[in-house]
Amino acid sequence: MNFNNTNWHLYKSFLVVFETRNLQRASEILFVSRSAVSQNLKELSNQLGVTLFTSHSKGVAPTGEANNLYPIIKNAIVSIVEAETSLQTFTAESTGTIKISIPDQVADYFVANYLREFCERYPRVKFEFLRLESLELLNTGNIDFVFDFDYTFAGTGLRTVDLFYLHGNLIASKAFLRKRGLSEKISKDEFKGIP
Repeated sequence: MNFNNTNWHLYKSFLVVFETRNLQRASEILFVSRSAVSQNLKELSNQLGVTLFTSHSKGVAPTGEANNLYPIIKNAIVSIVEAETSLQTFTAESTGTIKISIPDQVADYFVANYLREFCERYPRVKFEFLRLESLELLNTGNIDFVFDFDYTFAGTGLRTVDLFYLHGNLIASKAFLRKRGLSEKISKDEFKGIP
């Protein structure tokens, strides 16, 4: 799609003139001179190779080409305005701090991977990691999430999501693995041989 020859001001002028049928009224709405509106319409007509309006004593009247163009331009401009409004709302709502109660090993080795994409999408949202493990803090709104191993939430009215299961796992640095002559993916037999 080539936007090099698209001048959105021309289409905005077209839209307002079409709806008001009056160059002076359009200039007041657009906060530009009447001659600027007239020039925009002339330039758009030249680009499209059609006559868009005809003059008469009370203003202007749209041609058949203008009647065909209007709904397309109206929908496009409405879509652009909706996109801008949506982005502004999204930006305003996508700020703040999320407080999470989480054990160190979970934060360091697992949750960071889950949050990476979230942080890229919402760079204005910050995380505060607390080393507290209290459902009371969650219930009172002092923290937003709790991450933990085998935590029992039965009867609390809280919603839980299982992110992953751990079974006989080893968390080791690459230096430790190299020192032991082990690969990053350890077999069961290798795992059993680690003191």
